[in-house]
Amino acid sequence: MRRGVSLSERVENGPREAVAGPVGSNGEAAPLPPHFRRNFTLAVVNGVIYSGADACMDPNTVLPLFLSRLTNSHALIGLGSSLASVGWFSPQLVMSNVVEGRAYKLPVYRFAAVIRVASLAALAALIPWLAAKHPAELLAAFFVLFGMYALGGGFAGVSFMDVVAKTVPPSRRGYLWSLRLGIGGLLAVATGWAVRRIIAGNPFPSNFAVIFGCASGFVLVSLASFSFCIEPPDTIVGRRPSLPDHVKDAFRVLREDKHFRRLFRARMLFGLWAMSSPFYALFAMQKLGFAPRTAGTFLIAQTLGAIFSNILWGRMSADRGDALVLRRASFLAVAAPLMAIAVAVLRRAAPEIPLALPLLLGTFFLVGAVTSGVGVGYPNLLLGIAPEGRRTAYIGFMNSFIAPILILPTVGGLLVDTAGFVVVFSASTVFALAAMGSVRKLGGRR
Repeated sequence: MRRGVSLSERVENGPREAVAGPVGSNGEAAPLPPHFRRNFTLAVVNGVIYSGADACMDPNTVLPLFLSRLTNSHALIGLGSSLASVGWFSPQLVMSNVVEGRAYKLPVYRFAAVIRVASLAALAALIPWLAAKHPAELLAAFFVLFGMYALGGGFAGVSFMDVVAKTVPPSRRGYLWSLRLGIGGLLAVATGWAVRRIIAGNPFPSNFAVIFGCASGFVLVSLASFSFCIEPPDTIVGRRPSLPDHVKDAFRVLREDKHFRRLFRARMLFGLWAMSSPFYALFAMQKLGFAPRTAGTFLIAQTLGAIFSNILWGRMSADRGDALVLRRASFLAVAAPLMAIAVAVLRRAAPEIPLALPLLLGTFFLVGAVTSGVGVGYPNLLLGIAPEGRRTAYIGFMNSFIAPILILPTVGGLLVDTAGFVVVFSASTVFALAAMGSVRKLGGRR
């Protein structure tokens, strides 16, 4: 008996619950889309390799540490840490209008990939030149170049999701996301260990120049791999509406489609919960005296949380639905900031008890688990509620509505500057409790 199977064999053969094709009216499995194995494998490779880039530029550990060397403003640190999410979500209302009438979406993805790789490589090249003597100029360059990188992701995001929806049947999407996150998590753990070694073994700014250079390489390979997908043309291609009509349609959908509205409310609350995520590591270093290299340890804990929970989320998505995934993730979301608050309380009441590091590692572990759960459940639910022929529009509508919420780490930074870390952690706890109530109402079209 063979001890292992290849990725393509796993795609074709198992697990049965995760990969069984759609069932037709005669009770037999419907045929898979053309080039399914190739496209599925490339989508997995894309996500796995991109996990390495995500680890190099993690918004909860690496970016806050890097930005704290350039500015003392927690608001700017929060803004910089939220750029990747805001840039990915914000342009999608416009982009969904641009690509909605196109039969093929991959050309847009490939164009955005060139912008993203070039911007990130330019930032990596500027770090050793500007960081030591011109930190303000490097901070400005970061916002411009990393902002371009993030917006490039937003330009590509609608195209990516639409290609996935066309090439991967609904019954296999949970398996797709869980493979991307699960296998990618192994690379992210190795990357987190490498980040820790690079930060500890090299002086600033050369350590971050190496880290951002590695991120550029990961992004290049990741985006290039998905560009080789074979995209079928859309079966429904209509005339593209004007942008004002497109915007009006977005608010009409939000008002009239209860499934869309409920998912938006839940995703918004998870976004509000994440406002404190960039500040756990800074809390550990600035208030508890942990060394900068500990950011790598926190990154590993966060990634392990994503990996181990992903086993649960993938199975749960296939067996019991994606709404349950978000319900379970909401429970963990409540626990994460409470553990950080417990660290602050123990530091004052019983500083001799050495629980700070274990509790903070638990916080990061839970942050990874919640992020993984949202990453599995949310996109599947979004694709599931979008009517045939309107996927591109629904993706753009939802992500653009969410985008303003994701800039809230800036507000979290202002709260840190004025009221302290514990206030921000407490606010995240409240939003997590609200998310717990909101996800109970989630469902989807059948």
